Amino acid sequence: SSKERLTVLYSANAEGQMMPPFFVYPEPKPTSYDPMIGAQRGSAVVYTKKGWMDSDAFCTFLDHFHKYAGDERPVVLLMDSVSSHLNMDIFSKAISLQIEIYRLIPNATHLVQPMDKCVFGPLKKQWYATVRENTRTNPGAPITKRNFAAKLADTHLKFYKPSIIVGSFKGAGIFPVDRNAVSLSSLKPALT
Repeated sequence: SSKERLTVLYSANAEGQMMPPFFVYPEPKPTSYDPMIGAQRGSAVVYTKKGWMDSDAFCTFLDHFHKYAGDERPVVLLMDSVSSHLNMDIFSKAISLQIEIYRLIPNATHLVQPMDKCVFGPLKKQWYATVRENTRTNPGAPITKRNFAAKLADTHLKFYKPSIIVGSFKGAGIFPVDRNAVSLSSLKPALT
């Protein structure tokens, strides 16, 4: 009957590997339970006022990204242009971790952001199936902050295929680089 907001950041590379998710939960941090019980191994969580990404949370995410991005440096982090990601502290930290931040074109992430292009749609479809299954098997026991990470981990296992991730980078023209992956016709304004 009530909705709670939280944020989950997923990252992946062009070889089809996904990092453990990074969760942003609304404050206060629970003391009576651990919301990460059942989460994918390596998942991380921070708490913000509204459960949305802010600059401090994103700086913590950079540590998470650095930990799972492999040893080769520099490494590129493609990201959208959300204002919480635009901060001198963030760019300074990224430089110190040898993470090259590349901001994608605003309002075009559906075309050039690999995760938007081919990953989040199938993930959401599987998530809705998880929610329906939970409602069917546990009537009156909704998915909450307490069990969300565990349910998302189950969803991930049913959804994840490296070929989907590889295809998302290819379809966006990111890797292998293909300037023709996004056609000029897809960039034209829509007709009304």
